[in-house]
Amino acid sequence: RAADKTAQAARAVDLTASKISEAFAAARAKGLKRLTLRYDGLKIKQSTKHADTLYVTDHRSYPDQTYYGKIVAERFAPSRDCPDEIRDRIATIAADPAAAAKVYGQKTGTCCCCGAELTDPVSIANGIGPICAGNYGF
Repeated sequence: RAADKTAQAARAVDLTASKISEAFAAARAKGLKRLTLRYDGLKIKQSTKHADTLYVTDHRSYPDQTYYGKIVAERFAPSRDCPDEIRDRIATIAADPAAAAKVYGQKTGTCCCCGAELTDPVSIANGIGPICAGNYGF
């Protein structure tokens, strides 16, 4: 067990995920539950038991999804299934989650927060719906 802890610490990546945490905190303050952000094949979900823990998985649904790790206290702790490419993408998302949301929305035509289809021209241009943008502070 000690060796597993040491190996996990060695895989940990220092990144500032405060902007992601702030987005989730803003949504919680609005009373939202079951919070998820979607980014080009990734999902960042809030733990149902620990408000300060965010799980990072691929876009598929449980039980088929791949768990890539978690963000706790602004630090990403990758799982052993997390390739370097995913670590780099998480760092890019963490640097500016709103910009990453815009890219995702424009690419997929869906809101990264709620997954709804974007139909309004302004929402399509922004890559996110106005209600979700307000709820998450984007």
